[in-house]
Amino acid sequence: MEDNQQVSKVGSSIPNKRQITKDYSLNIQRALMNKLEATKREAHLEFKNTGGGLVITADAATFELIRQATAIYYSRMTEENILIQEEKDKSNNIIVQHSYKYNNNDYCYTVNFYNTKSKILVNGKDQNRFVDVDLIEIRQIAQNAKCGKSKVNLTHLNNLMRERLEQSVGAKITPATCDKNQTGAVRDEEVYEAEICGICENTIEDNADSCEICQNIAHSSCLVCSDGQTICFPCIDTIKRTSKIQVNSNIDEHQTYVKLGETPKEQQTNINGKPQSEPSNHQQANSKAISCPADVRIDAPATKASKSKQDQTDTKTKDMRERELKLRKAEEQLKIKEKTLKEDQAKAIQLETRVQYLEARNFELESLVTTMRRRLEELQGNCSTADNKKQPRRTARNL
Repeated sequence: MEDNQQVSKVGSSIPNKRQITKDYSLNIQRALMNKLEATKREAHLEFKNTGGGLVITADAATFELIRQATAIYYSRMTEENILIQEEKDKSNNIIVQHSYKYNNNDYCYTVNFYNTKSKILVNGKDQNRFVDVDLIEIRQIAQNAKCGKSKVNLTHLNNLMRERLEQSVGAKITPATCDKNQTGAVRDEEVYEAEICGICENTIEDNADSCEICQNIAHSSCLVCSDGQTICFPCIDTIKRTSKIQVNSNIDEHQTYVKLGETPKEQQTNINGKPQSEPSNHQQANSKAISCPADVRIDAPATKASKSKQDQTDTKTKDMRERELKLRKAEEQLKIKEKTLKEDQAKAIQLETRVQYLEARNFELESLVTTMRRRLEELQGNCSTADNKKQPRRTARNL
């Protein structure tokens, strides 16, 4: 990864600033679509704590404003241990990511700006300092920003960016007329603009997804689904390292400190509770040969109680994860049942309307049958009366 990157110092006014050229070409069409989707976000800022750090999702205008304010804020820290880094694609014309690495004796964290997705990732052991200290100053700089003589209107900027992006995306989507001789060039261009996996650095042809922690696009085979989150292998390694650091810090908290110099002579007893005798010549020689400091740090050995507590915590975490999985499965089943119920309700409504229609039709047919019967009875009565009138005439003629 680092062999394919070209690092160069940039700028003399800001120390510790460098540029990195990535070994892939940015997919312009997808980047514009992501930026267009960012202009449609309802909330200006959304904060989400993940296993790999704090993810801040912003709309397009707010992201650009905070990015400029962050650049101003960190450029003032000339005496601090700050590293400003810009990452460009293979064409060396488009900056895809800005990174600010803050590292001194007290704090250490990194702020990453993903320009194509309008997202910010803050990670490191002191990432809370960015929210508690830096973000307040950055927000103040952003609030004081002006467009001309008036303050910045984020809604207006988002609408303006949306219109421009829709025009540019629409112009790129419209197919251009080409003959058979140009198909090879078009295919080469498609390969050049293909997305590159951020893990294995191979071309992504299909089945692509993004890591929910670092937001890098990668193959589905380079990602792992852990606790309902899609995470890449480097982020899993960082999570494991941070968990080990937390375990070591917990062990350090349980360490005890014993000062041998402050131990009174009356308390130096043997197992039977009697005071110890004078040291022998052999012990005096050892005490002269070995110089022991006044304060000695003795690590508390791992006892059965601590191991049992650790086992209990492990079992509790496993139980919690199993319960979470069961709850998620139950939620999915409830969603499926709700969907089936809605479908059944829709079918029942259709059947009710069909039954009502058939009942109305049946009523019409019954009324039609009754009228037809009446007409038949009337016709039969008329025929019988006509026959009765004809019979006397015939008898009279015969006489």
